[in-house]
Amino acid sequence: MERIHKSAQGLSGLITRTNNAAETEAETARIGPLWQQYFAENDGHLTQGKPMYGVYHDYQSDMNGDYSVLVGTQAESDDICDIRLAEGDYLKFSGSGKMPDCVVEQWTEIWRYFSSPECRHQRNYLTDYEVYPDTNGVDIYIGINR
Repeated sequence: MERIHKSAQGLSGLITRTNNAAETEAETARIGPLWQQYFAENDGHLTQGKPMYGVYHDYQSDMNGDYSVLVGTQAESDDICDIRLAEGDYLKFSGSGKMPDCVVEQWTEIWRYFSSPECRHQRNYLTDYEVYPDTNGVDIYIGINR
């Protein structure tokens, strides 16, 4: 894990609204089907060297409330984007291996870190996002207060 400052960035893609409770049940989960729909409509983005993003934004409160998810890529132009990643400080967690297992492992580590009494950072719940530079790895950026 490392602390970094990221600039704002426009992204385009598909968006849904969900919460962590809904994501634990196959009948109500929306994130997996959103990824499937995006790949069906936009075949080949990863193989063309264009990183994929999974963005968590528009939080109702915290990890227990509703939030929106975008699955997509960098926008062609800032004028035509669906959302903008918030500029600010982030903690970067990285993992590699079999998908989606390595992503689940990273989120487990993130939740464990932020619930630990030794945690020195506070999440800001503005924008958190996953970046998939290739098919074998993920970088997860969690927005934090200064």
